Amino acid sequence: MSGIHNYHRFIRQRIQRAILVAGAAVAVFLVPGFDPPAQAQMQDKTLVFGDARSGNFMGDPARWTESPHSYWLWPIYDSLAMINKDGNIQPLLATSWKNVDPLTWIYKLRPNVTYQNGEPFTAKAVVDFLSWLISKDGRKTSAGQVINGTTRVASVRALDDLTIEIKTKVPSPILERSIGRFWIPEPGARADMEPAEFNKNPVGTGPYRAVKFSPEGADYEAFEGSWRPAKVARLKGLVLPDMTARRAALISGQIDIAVALSIDDIKLVEEAGHSVDVADRPTIMTLKVFQSSRKSPFNDKRVRQAANYALDKEAMVEHILQGYGAVASQCTTKEAFGFNPDVKPYPYDPDKARQLLAEAGYPDGIDIIMQAVLPSNFAGATDIYQVTAQQLNEVGIRTSLEAIAFPDWLKAWFVPEDADTLGFKGPFQNNCNVFNLDGLDGFSIQSCRKKPSFYCDAEEQELLDRASSEMDPEKREKMIQELLALNAENAATIMLVQMVDIFGLHKRVQGFENHTMKPNYHEITLSD
Repeated sequence: MSGIHNYHRFIRQRIQRAILVAGAAVAVFLVPGFDPPAQAQMQDKTLVFGDARSGNFMGDPARWTESPHSYWLWPIYDSLAMINKDGNIQPLLATSWKNVDPLTWIYKLRPNVTYQNGEPFTAKAVVDFLSWLISKDGRKTSAGQVINGTTRVASVRALDDLTIEIKTKVPSPILERSIGRFWIPEPGARADMEPAEFNKNPVGTGPYRAVKFSPEGADYEAFEGSWRPAKVARLKGLVLPDMTARRAALISGQIDIAVALSIDDIKLVEEAGHSVDVADRPTIMTLKVFQSSRKSPFNDKRVRQAANYALDKEAMVEHILQGYGAVASQCTTKEAFGFNPDVKPYPYDPDKARQLLAEAGYPDGIDIIMQAVLPSNFAGATDIYQVTAQQLNEVGIRTSLEAIAFPDWLKAWFVPEDADTLGFKGPFQNNCNVFNLDGLDGFSIQSCRKKPSFYCDAEEQELLDRASSEMDPEKREKMIQELLALNAENAATIMLVQMVDIFGLHKRVQGFENHTMKPNYHEITLSD
């Protein structure tokens, strides 16, 4: 991937243009407008995709900004910007932005954009939604955690119908890359309906309007007033929980796109005359362990390190992922800004793991429950969790692998801020997501800022706070690399592998692309 090279080039250009060094009064970053393609003849056809689940919050624009929800919501909603396939920032509902002082960003919005209910898109829509995300209720959501914990937004206001001002609590260099994490719903419809009703009838500015939206699937029709028009008249999403069923539906022609296939499916799909898109996912598969808020053996760094030494991750990549993906060394991906090449993965050393357990006072081992969403929707993940449990057992970390349903995982995660702990029993599935290709992405939830926190290290938090507000890119890059090295030394999580996304494509699908978990449904055509 070329994302990191493009982002470094982007950073160097900012330096050359003297954009916001420490103490500078004014910094400007203007983004050229994005001109949507001319409306072509729309195909009177239906594009069908099958996914394992539709997302428990259906059309809710706040609860989740990543997969699986992004596969279902991206046709309906737009964000202000997005990270494109080259790793650069691409304008969407915003056409340009500038950083006028360390705490203030000005965004110019795209004119002549209409919502699917006919209402005009204006600054009010952005202000209403982002302001709600900052509120006590909004901060409980996934998007609210990003806007409060990562970008540290303090306020949003309209300067005119197509201009907004965003104030941050501290200088926030990551804001321009994180702004794409927020869908912008139509404020009137969202205010007029109860949340459950709006989730069934979401209204956005995207290329497709939802005709039917339920946990069982969704029907969409092209929104002819969209500024990014669709090329196929109808889109349909089917919930097919079984991976084998998704593959069979693709090969038989019942669906056009099979979301989240297995490694073993690649050969079978290709032998049937179809194709497979395999993309590095901006996600590091990890297991989080409690080091605050509850008594746990994992409060001792040596136990956390032992868990990392116990795992043969090279074998996981070679045998389970069949060479796709990569062994994880740190809480970010190699494409991201701030990746530290000097941080190496923990080697497979079960003897070292046993030694560290004994030194920590557990010569006879420990007993734990490890929870993961099983069967997993991610390629190879179910096998990786099972091997992880087996290899932890072999060094004395006696592990009971417990399947947790996704709705129950969400309930355990979204607990009140004043709760003592999250609702998990021990190490639990939770990844380092790097959707903005920025090295701080994975720390948005892995820090003292998360309430309640499962990990809080004072030295790391001090570095995180400084890096989060450092606008000089070279200084910031060094801080992120130092933070990643310290986090790895502390064995803050049980590191596994970088994940991959596997999409099966029927041979009639033309023009498919997937990056940052946003398939380009509106640009796809279907051959006869």
